[in-house]
Amino acid sequence: MKQKGIIRAAVKSDISTIDKFLQQRITIHRHLDWRQPTEWVGRSPFLLYLSPDNSIEAILNCTPEPQDTYWIRLFAFNNPFHKVAYWETLFNAGLKMITDQSGNPTIASLAYQKWMKDLLEMEGWIEKHRVIQFKWDNRRKTEVLRANGDSSSIRQMTHADIIKVAFIDQTCFHPLWQQSQEALEHAYAQSVYSTVFEIDQSICGFQISTYDKGKAHLARLAVLPDFQKQHIGEQLVLNMLKHVADRGIKNISVNTQQDNYNSIGLYNKLHFKKTGDSFPIYIYH
Repeated sequence: MKQKGIIRAAVKSDISTIDKFLQQRITIHRHLDWRQPTEWVGRSPFLLYLSPDNSIEAILNCTPEPQDTYWIRLFAFNNPFHKVAYWETLFNAGLKMITDQSGNPTIASLAYQKWMKDLLEMEGWIEKHRVIQFKWDNRRKTEVLRANGDSSSIRQMTHADIIKVAFIDQTCFHPLWQQSQEALEHAYAQSVYSTVFEIDQSICGFQISTYDKGKAHLARLAVLPDFQKQHIGEQLVLNMLKHVADRGIKNISVNTQQDNYNSIGLYNKLHFKKTGDSFPIYIYH
């Protein structure tokens, strides 16, 4: 039987120890996040499971962003035989903190590893959504980019645009999928190509794309509801495709929810193809 550990909140002085722990050969679940795990230290709940000698055995971070939306951002542990004990101890402690913080929390987790999927299902979490992955068929490059119409309304995003970009994001997405202004600042800083679409000098849509190891990824795309069905999203994606394709990047991907039919229709039109890869989103009840 697992000896009961010490549970406490992580503090700034733990950061170097947490970093060292995460670099070891341990089991890790990480949310698809714009921040490094230790950037969340100091926010709640970010909990450590310590052995009697005060060494870290497990970590759970489920801090909210935006307000009332608690993603499982990090669950890491060093002994797989005690996975369930670590989870139940840390999550129950975190759940008490969440209910003290929020009157109507949504607690969610993606599960792109089988062990995490099995754990959540065993603990009674319900799969509510599924994210599917697309890859651009660059063999249709000439055909697709020939459709690249007037891009005069598109310009590169600046840091000063983030406030309006955050407003668009929070207007367009369900709270579960929204990004805070702070998160979008991180996304902008890490992007390789971010643009906005303007009408009468007012931003009505944006896209944020990243690049890593020869691969580009359309990370965020949104258009204000009053300006949808005017091909603005299509123009933003076409402009992004041209930008990265002109630089020799052939591997371009995007993710979207399985039931986001408008996005799926757009990506199909632009010759993105389903890869067959997907991962579930679980909700705690």
